[in-house]
Amino acid sequence: WIVDFTRGAAGVTMRVLARWTAVAALLLLLLGDCAAAKKAADPAQPAPKEKKHSEPVIEEVTAKQLERVLNEKDFVAVFWYARSCLTCDKVLEELEKIDDDTDSFGVDFVKINDKRLAKHYGIKNFPALTYFREKEPIIYEGDLMDEESVLDFLTSLEAMDLPDRIEDVNARILLKIVEDTDYVAVLFYKPQCKKCAKALQELENIDDEADQLGIGFVKISDEELADEYNLGELPKLVYYRHQIPIIYESELTREEDVLEW
Repeated sequence: WIVDFTRGAAGVTMRVLARWTAVAALLLLLLGDCAAAKKAADPAQPAPKEKKHSEPVIEEVTAKQLERVLNEKDFVAVFWYARSCLTCDKVLEELEKIDDDTDSFGVDFVKINDKRLAKHYGIKNFPALTYFREKEPIIYEGDLMDEESVLDFLTSLEAMDLPDRIEDVNARILLKIVEDTDYVAVLFYKPQCKKCAKALQELENIDDEADQLGIGFVKISDEELADEYNLGELPKLVYYRHQIPIIYESELTREEDVLEW
């Protein structure tokens, strides 16, 4: 009896296991069908293409285009090159690394292949770089393969210096000048302002004297920056000594008093 009972129980167990195995197989089959149906209903989207970032390129200009740029822009760097010049190609590759930087500093960077015009500006060998400040040219004498030195030159107060003229700068150039120069006088002004024009006219009389004393002198028309400094009504003269600003509170048309201060 015991043997028969054991055999019967074993048979029941086997039948139960067989049923559960069949159920599991059916579930797996159904899940597979659902996944296939979902895949068919929602086909995979193609992977988004990576955006290609355009490399900075120094703009090519003709002689007439260069003339127009010089008439319209205060600060222009001109790269002179010649055809079939391997050194020119190598230098250009380095300079294009700072093209975006010069743009942000307000310096336009162009290149030109015109030997006749180059000779007019005193360029005899290629490659060469000329920096025009309000149409006044200065030839860069440093290493053109050192793009960081070129950038420092193009954004330096020394390169922007013009006789008896206070150079106009933007906010970024001003920040760099203040960081690089121990003593800087900055005239904040606004266009179409008679009082500003009068103050500027008088202060330009002492620009060279200030330069001889080691004091940089620049002007900036940036009312937003003036508001940030709480300068009030313009014009205002701010003197930076080791990056610490001091506002001149007296009359700006008395240039000798300003110089003594």
